Amino acid sequence: MAAIQATTLRTPGPARYLTDIFHAAARELKQDRPHLQLTLRWVPGHEDVPGNEAADVAAKEAAHKRSSPRRQLPESLRTPLPLSTSRARQNYKLELNRRAGVQWRTSVRGVRMAEVDGAMPSKRYGALISALPRRHANLLIQFRTNHVPLQAYFARTEKVPSATCPTCRGAPETVPHYLLACPTYSLHRAVHFASLGFSGRTLAALLNSKAGLRPLFNYVNATGRLRSAVGALVGPRSGYPDSDSDSEDT
Repeated sequence: MAAIQATTLRTPGPARYLTDIFHAAARELKQDRPHLQLTLRWVPGHEDVPGNEAADVAAKEAAHKRSSPRRQLPESLRTPLPLSTSRARQNYKLELNRRAGVQWRTSVRGVRMAEVDGAMPSKRYGALISALPRRHANLLIQFRTNHVPLQAYFARTEKVPSATCPTCRGAPETVPHYLLACPTYSLHRAVHFASLGFSGRTLAALLNSKAGLRPLFNYVNATGRLRSAVGALVGPRSGYPDSDSDSEDT
């Protein structure tokens, strides 16, 4: 009964191409025999109607992924099945995402970001910052994009004449230098990055994993280097990203 009702529908839906085939065949038949009265009737299953029984057998074979030889199929069913509207939309969205990913990974910013997060663009970053206070999340994205208030950034934006680290005077004060190399903060790294181990002392470990967030923010808070710009990184008392204590000094 549902199959008969479906012949009157014009909206997109699964297997609607079969309805289109039926209407095309009916129109062709009416053109050849204008006075023909075409009636559709529903027949209950297992009524020993030869055509109905044959259709039942064919349906069972199809359910077991067995198909009739192509030459035995009606002409209209010998071509590949058309995509459904929903499948076409899904394929289009997947292709857009693929192109966006390629465009990002081959861009200058994408190449730089790959040092920190090779999975971008993805939903991982949203999950990473979901429990962070806004101040912590803002600082994290600044570290990841090299837009953090360090000397190298200020020199790049022509706010200061030199990118040299103001504490060690030995190298440009970049994100890797401040977090991983500056000798001024070697003791702070030894204390706050101990839980990460030596293999975990990388930008990716600090800026792209939940395990690295607490050590990162505690380190920044302890060095005091960014306090004039971002204040003391003391978060709420619950949640994994908080500093170790509510005091400004570590």
